[in-house]
Amino acid sequence: KTTSIFPFFIIGFLIFGLIRTIGDYYFTTNNTYGFIEWELIILYIKKTAEFLLIIAMAAVGYNTNFKYFKDLGIKPFYLGFIAASTVGIISMLVITIAII
Repeated sequence: KTTSIFPFFIIGFLIFGLIRTIGDYYFTTNNTYGFIEWELIILYIKKTAEFLLIIAMAAVGYNTNFKYFKDLGIKPFYLGFIAASTVGIISMLVITIAII
């Protein structure tokens, strides 16, 4: 029995992207179409997505084995800290330059 490594969430992502595109195209002219209030639907979808993302992050954290990180040593921490700091500094510089 072979296992597939295809990430099936991509299909859902494409379907929901298509639904949002079609909905924005048809329902943004007068914000309602019969009984459908598109802005309200989008608000509910966003709130649901935020909640599900919180649940997913909690599940990842819950399954984290800190002993594994201890066994890796301090070098990966330094590398991650330097990478995150670099991204943060460059982002702040770009924002500052864009404001000026």
